[in-house]
Amino acid sequence: MSPKRHGLDAAKHYGEDQLAVLMSLIALLDIGDNIPGAVELRARSYKLLGIAPDAAMAEQGARAVGVDLDERMVAVVGRRWPAADFRVTGVYELPFADGELHGYRAEKVYHVLDDPTRAAGEAERMLARGGPTRPCSCT
Repeated sequence: MSPKRHGLDAAKHYGEDQLAVLMSLIALLDIGDNIPGAVELRARSYKLLGIAPDAAMAEQGARAVGVDLDERMVAVVGRRWPAADFRVTGVYELPFADGELHGYRAEKVYHVLDDPTRAAGEAERMLARGGPTRPCSCT
């Protein structure tokens, strides 16, 4: 897997060792996306939110926003899904106002958090009250 394929320039900011670790992580995550049951779980999470994944989201009035602490990971996913909005931030301080969102979907995150309860509280803070709010997490 080539770093250039993912829009990463090893010489620009990161050492070869750091880039190798990142590329290995991306490859592992890609494998995990295709293991038995993962595709079905992801589809079910979108169904619970009442939306279709990927490009069809905008047609339904939904928008995808993703967050990650690593700007390199944000660069990779931004190139894979250019219609979505990806931001460098953490799950403990999501960049949304109280009640701004009507849905929340977390993937590949809660199992690695030091404080998943705090992250769930932050998700609850930004979800609208009294409407069709649908939190969903799959790992």
